[in-house]
Amino acid sequence: MGFSTRMAVAVHAIGYLAFQEDRPCTSEEIAWSVDTHQVAIRRLLARLRSAGIVGSQAGPGGGWHLARPVTEITLGAVFRAVEGDPLFALPAHSARDGCEVGSAVGNVLRSRFAAAESALLDHLDRQTMVDLIVDVAVLMGPSPVNFPCDRFYEITADASAPRSKDRHDWLTDRDEAMAPVRTAPSRD
Repeated sequence: MGFSTRMAVAVHAIGYLAFQEDRPCTSEEIAWSVDTHQVAIRRLLARLRSAGIVGSQAGPGGGWHLARPVTEITLGAVFRAVEGDPLFALPAHSARDGCEVGSAVGNVLRSRFAAAESALLDHLDRQTMVDLIVDVAVLMGPSPVNFPCDRFYEITADASAPRSKDRHDWLTDRDEAMAPVRTAPSRD
């Protein structure tokens, strides 16, 4: 059994929209970034739109955009929007008639599965998209084509998310994270 990739793709799409600041993006553009078909992106964005996470505008100059600030978009909200099925499933028929183990195991697993799903959602509800965006900014490092990292750092500094580093520490961490990439030998 494998888990869906909808959550990862949704987070990528939301992050991509955040990087574009206020510029609307086409589903084709977002699909290119995610490396998937634009129909799959449209379906996913429709779920996010229903949850009030993204919005869209038709017509020339239209496209997809964030419906609310990244500081207000939790990973829990994204998860609930795109993952409709329970994380853990039980068989439709719990057991053969008369099997004592089968009749009990479903009830035991149901409570354990509910507790695990609740713990995961609690954790995701404490993480915002801005937390991920700042971490992506650290890995991207300085570049003339980067999105404005400073803007997201300032958002994070004002957000309720626990961030204790000052700007100097953040830039130092970013530079240290990128050091192995910058010093990698050239293959030319």
